Amino acid sequence: MRNLPRREAGLAVLLVVLLWSALPAGAPSVVTVKPAVSEALRPPAPGEVSLGGYLGGKIDLCIRNRVLAQDAESLIEPFRRREETRWWQSEFWGKWFTSLALAERYAPGPEVAARMRDAVRGLVATQSADGYIGNYSPSAQLEQWDIWGRKYCLLGLLADYESRGDTLALNAARREADFLLSQVGPGKADIVHTGNYRGMASCSVLEPIVWLYRATGDKRYLDFARYIVERIESPDGPRLIAQALDGVPVARRFPHPEKWWGWENGMKAYEMMSCYEGLVELYKVTGQAEYLRAAEAAWQSIRDTEINVAGGGSSRECWYGGGRHQARTALSSMETCVSVTWLRFSTRLLALTGDPRYAEAVERTLYNALLGAMTPDGADFAKYSPLEGVRNPGENQCGMTLHCCNANGARALLAVPLVAVMASDSGPVLNLYCAGRTVVRLPSGNRVEIVTETAYPFDSTVTVRVNPARAERFSLRLRVPSWSARTSIEPGR
Repeated sequence: MRNLPRREAGLAVLLVVLLWSALPAGAPSVVTVKPAVSEALRPPAPGEVSLGGYLGGKIDLCIRNRVLAQDAESLIEPFRRREETRWWQSEFWGKWFTSLALAERYAPGPEVAARMRDAVRGLVATQSADGYIGNYSPSAQLEQWDIWGRKYCLLGLLADYESRGDTLALNAARREADFLLSQVGPGKADIVHTGNYRGMASCSVLEPIVWLYRATGDKRYLDFARYIVERIESPDGPRLIAQALDGVPVARRFPHPEKWWGWENGMKAYEMMSCYEGLVELYKVTGQAEYLRAAEAAWQSIRDTEINVAGGGSSRECWYGGGRHQARTALSSMETCVSVTWLRFSTRLLALTGDPRYAEAVERTLYNALLGAMTPDGADFAKYSPLEGVRNPGENQCGMTLHCCNANGARALLAVPLVAVMASDSGPVLNLYCAGRTVVRLPSGNRVEIVTETAYPFDSTVTVRVNPARAERFSLRLRVPSWSARTSIEPGR
């Protein structure tokens, strides 16, 4: 980041010129537990950001034709039947609902709020007396994708609580989590031996468990989060902390499995990053440094060894050393769920640390892998989008009318407005150069409007207008991309 000189400002206009040798390769939360670690960057408040231009148009299409066009009833139906023994229908509601909650934060309005209310009521109506919300038959619970699906239900319910303060959602989330605690833990089922991929699919429930602790202050959830980490680091677990800190590349942590789609495979990209997202959240509430160090080391390993020129990665949904082999044809490469989770993992580390390398990763994946996977009308996301340029739309999965990636794509795209312009203790921070308007608040409470005018990424000139509500001395930080051969900043008139 480059800090502009501090100045008294009533209105400042900046012209930012980026010259490159090539195009880029790459309602407030209600909580009772104060995090031990504060984030370096803070997102704008709901309704305080509106993006325009190319990126804003894509976001608007996605909200209208993917998120709001989704029939919620079809996503809830499997929770009523509870006949499943091996598939993952239960992830679809949570993926879609967290996208809906992001849409409501970006553009609050009665239509989105009503959709959220009805979707939560519909899901909660399926909750059984023991607290279970899921699609698995009683005899198959804890197997395959059951806990993974519960994770997405928890994420959706907690997103609703953070957005609307709806205690119905919070109470349902608590009952869902309490039922899980009655089944899994010391003296009960071992979480790394439930589900798939060395337990990573199940252990990714760490993220909403930490959020639930923050929302309630109930120490049982913090204890369960620590139990999950203990089992992750057990001899049978994926050892995500130890192997990251030892510098083991993500594709070389376990032998090539005899059974690819099963427990033995420890290279599954999406599930692995989901666990690291949970570790970041646990770091924020505990301050235990090794959690962050492991997450950052894993992120760097992925960036250095797996992410390709378009910001995507994976073959057959797993890490394979793809950065070095990206010029070769690979089977089922660049799964959109991998791109989504990589982008969200990067945004999480960006907010926590303020390090611009994470913003650069977001930019590369956003403009290439993610938007390249989205259909022109915003209604769908491809399942695989290899560098060869052939987009695989994907099949209808689990007897449903969608698949994991078109359910997931909007979660990444709609997270972008939260990080394009953020607030820090010293002033606004521009992470992404896209047309739009964002209002951030300084520690003093002063509101600062940032207006960007640009055709980026098709043009190299960005005009930035800085308009504080009242004159105050603060810094404006601008990301200088590593791919820019020369960057100049010119004061406006």
